[in-house]
Amino acid sequence: MAHKQAYAVKTTASVQSAREKVLSRFIVICGAVLSAPNVNAGAAIIVNRIGEILPVDRAVLVALHHRQHIKAVTGGGIAAQDSSFADAISFARNRYQKENSPLLLPGVPKEQSDQSLAKIQQAMNGTHILWLPLRLNQDGTIETKYVLWLERWHAKKWHPAEIELLQHCALFVANSLLRPRSVPSKKRKVKYGIILLGLLLFIMMPTTTKVTAPARIVPDQPHYIFAPMDGILKELYVQPGQKVKQNELLCRYDDRVLDKRLDEAFRSVAVARAKLARLEGAAHRSAESRAELPVQRLEVKRCQA
Repeated sequence: MAHKQAYAVKTTASVQSAREKVLSRFIVICGAVLSAPNVNAGAAIIVNRIGEILPVDRAVLVALHHRQHIKAVTGGGIAAQDSSFADAISFARNRYQKENSPLLLPGVPKEQSDQSLAKIQQAMNGTHILWLPLRLNQDGTIETKYVLWLERWHAKKWHPAEIELLQHCALFVANSLLRPRSVPSKKRKVKYGIILLGLLLFIMMPTTTKVTAPARIVPDQPHYIFAPMDGILKELYVQPGQKVKQNELLCRYDDRVLDKRLDEAFRSVAVARAKLARLEGAAHRSAESRAELPVQRLEVKRCQA
């Protein structure tokens, strides 16, 4: 009995510790969004750092009432508004924009789903998508302006406890993102200009005093770069803090693992095709084989994908 009580106390302590870690990370993210100079910078922080709260493979901030519906996507850069991925998001936005509660897409029978959305759900060995409205109040009386599209790859599901936690976080994230950002007045700009000019003149004055102090340089608006897939690095061509240019090679994968996965994929396709050929040969004399044919054709397409 004493052993069971000790185990229960230990389990409760570990759960409390995990909650405190999640809370601290969430507070840091909200603080970063609040300090962002504009909505675009805040949106980039949300999609790139939401994974610090719970595991997320890709996050997209969707604008419900704007012509360009993709506001920000994990990894940064300008998202194409006319791709098949954008079509899937547009389909979800038109169907679910009035929903105020989290949804697991598609949320409708598969035969009514959009083809672009179905392709995304079949990619990466199965993608589970969470549609998370960023409500501005608890009862949803204020119109929702943004939604988070959160993906998990390789058939990793969303659990109810995780969805409930993200639902609570979404309220604070929405208010942090849409907080009023003051625009400096003309007088304030002139005042700041005079102060800046005075500082420049002071810096240009000759002096013999020398001060040495430790310092740490951190980026004001960092851009996060994520690898397109899991793997082992074979060569790394850059160092931390090094400046890089567009299209510059950063690293090279060890392709032995990828080649092995590719060979396994080819073998899966070959096995599926062989079974399909066997069923087609036996279909003229076996009703059971004829019934399995449509299922096997779908299996061949899945393996090819």
